[in-house]
Amino acid sequence: IGGSRTYRFLDRTKGSLIVPTTATLIWEDNTLCDFTGWGTSGSPHYMFHQEGSFGTSSSIIVDLAVDDRTLALVSGGSNFTRGMRAFLSSDEYYTSEDDTLGTKGEWVYIGGVSGNTITLSSGLMDSYTASGNTITLRPGTDLARGKFINPHILGPGAFAAAATNGDRGIVIENGANAWVEGGKIWGCDMMGVYHISCVDSGRRDVLVGIDDLPARDRIQYPLAIGNACQNFLEENCTTV
Repeated sequence: IGGSRTYRFLDRTKGSLIVPTTATLIWEDNTLCDFTGWGTSGSPHYMFHQEGSFGTSSSIIVDLAVDDRTLALVSGGSNFTRGMRAFLSSDEYYTSEDDTLGTKGEWVYIGGVSGNTITLSSGLMDSYTASGNTITLRPGTDLARGKFINPHILGPGAFAAAATNGDRGIVIENGANAWVEGGKIWGCDMMGVYHISCVDSGRRDVLVGIDDLPARDRIQYPLAIGNACQNFLEENCTTV
């Protein structure tokens, strides 16, 4: 994204800019993506969205313990290959103390496949109870692996209506080695950079600014991670 110019986005109803899973976007210096034309009402959106995908899930119907490396699938072993990233998940709550913290899950690395038996490269970090819960393993068939380098994004700022969450700047979902590096992101009022379910990923040297709202009546996370990010690095990032 270059030319030392400002690219203006004027129509909120067109929605997010969808970035292919392997694409790297590089902003030249003095280049700006300006979304102020979206205004501060309507449906909130992601400005840039890069989303990976998983293949068909396979069920596991036996308990799993910490450090287990062997997974016995009911079926679907052929969906997995050695060297693949996969996501193990359960609908079992992470803790019985507070179900709002979500359910259990973790990224795993496939070390070998024999029929419907999967061998992991390293042991599980958590335990999983099969009785009363659904445990699944999903292959990472097309994970987000791109980068956003030196992004300069100006959002429209806080929504005018009270207690209304705003826009998100860069959202990377279901990723591996997915990074945001450098740049300045301003006025993306709900979240500047948001990684969701990403492994071996992170951001460094990013400056994010959001409006200061004395009412504190909405969600504002300049830098956020969610839904089982793992091996994630946050380095030298600043929020103002």
